[in-house]
Amino acid sequence: MKKTVCSIIKIAGLLLAFWMITGATQITAYAAETATAGAVAESGETIGTADVAAPAAAESAAQQIIGVADAQGASAAAAETTNAVAVAQETAVAVADVQSAAAAATETVETVTVAAESAQASAVDEELMILAAIIYCEAGTESHEGKVAVGNVVLNRVASPKFPNTIREVVYQQGQFTPAACGRLDTVLANGSVPADCIQAAQDALAGTKPVGECIFFNGTTHKSEGIVIGGHRFFGSM
Repeated sequence: MKKTVCSIIKIAGLLLAFWMITGATQITAYAAETATAGAVAESGETIGTADVAAPAAAESAAQQIIGVADAQGASAAAAETTNAVAVAQETAVAVADVQSAAAAATETVETVTVAAESAQASAVDEELMILAAIIYCEAGTESHEGKVAVGNVVLNRVASPKFPNTIREVVYQQGQFTPAACGRLDTVLANGSVPADCIQAAQDALAGTKPVGECIFFNGTTHKSEGIVIGGHRFFGSM
């Protein structure tokens, strides 16, 4: 009887040990499964987070790249605009210089023209006064027609190939007009003492009045020769 009880107790102890070992194994397996599931879930969450974060990061990087590109483009555009403004300013300066040069050239031309006209007028005035002075010296006491006739002779000589081609050269030609040779003509011109009626006679002769036609000589009426007599002078000869 005592042996039987001892055997039962041993068997019960073995069963209890087996149960405990089996339970521990199950608990360990369960714990391992739980841990594995947790790890998998955590890994899934990490992957999910990465899946969400990666596109966002990529988009942010792309936006930064686009922003940099836009900034660079704007900088390049600004540089081009600055260059264009500089070129426009240089062009404006060049145009202003050209306009200024053109204005200066126009002023120069006008100045030269005025000077030329003034010189021409001065030369005309000088010729007029020389003619008026020789009329005064040769026919100061003659009638207006007689004064114009002397001017007529001088101008006929200017037009003739036999004499010089300016009033001054004709009047001062050696051996032709006594007042020019003796200095009286120069004195009259220097003093500005040519009477107005002699100036008018010279102007009329220059305007084409020809009371003695083509005559190129004149002398006193005491000389017996053919010709046109006006006052105290006889006019003769031909161009």
